[in-house]
Amino acid sequence: MYQLYALFHDRPLDVSEVNAYLDFLPPQRRERALRCRGVVDRDNCILSYLLLRHALKSRFGLHDPVIEFPQRGKPFLPEHADIHFNISHCRSGCMVGVSAVPIGVDMQDIRAFSPRVVEYCCSENERKCIGQSTQPDAEFARIWAMKESWLKLTGNGISSNMSALDTTQLANHIEVVRLRDCYIAVACDPNYK
Repeated sequence: MYQLYALFHDRPLDVSEVNAYLDFLPPQRRERALRCRGVVDRDNCILSYLLLRHALKSRFGLHDPVIEFPQRGKPFLPEHADIHFNISHCRSGCMVGVSAVPIGVDMQDIRAFSPRVVEYCCSENERKCIGQSTQPDAEFARIWAMKESWLKLTGNGISSNMSALDTTQLANHIEVVRLRDCYIAVACDPNYK
C-alpha cells in the first residue's frame, strides 16, 4: 500500500555537498533551504526533497515531477492526483512516505519532554500511558509521532486542540516502529477521504 524511504545522517553536509545538492532543487525549495537557521534544518530540507524525488521515481517512475509546496497544507503533485506523499524529518534524519492513497508520516527523536507540553497536547489516556511507562521520554515520542502522522494524513496539521486527538483510539490506523533513537509513524488509510 505504501513505501517508506528513510535517510539517517551522522554528520552535517559539507559545503561542496550542499552546493552540489542545491543544483537539484527547484528555486522555491532552494530558497527555503538557504533560509534555514540551523545546519540540521538546512540539510533535512535538502535531503528530504532529494529523497522524495528518488521515492517518486523508484515507486511510480516519475522523472522530474512538478511538486507544489503551498504555504499552508500538504505538498502535492498537481499532475498526479492519484499519488500521495508525505515528508518528515528530525535531528536523526529524514523520511518520505509514498502511496496510492492518502498518507501521513512522522519521524520523532526520543528526547526529554516537558510535562507542560504533555498536559497541553496529550489526552487523558495518553498522559496515563506516559505516566505508567518505564521509558516516559520514549513513550511521549511514540505518541507524538502517532499524533503528527494522523494530523498530516488528515491535512489538519498541528492544532490548538491536540489533546482532543487520542492516539490510543487510533492504534489500528497508525503503524509505529522504533528505529535507532527515534519513532517512525505512518498513518495510511485507504478509506480516509
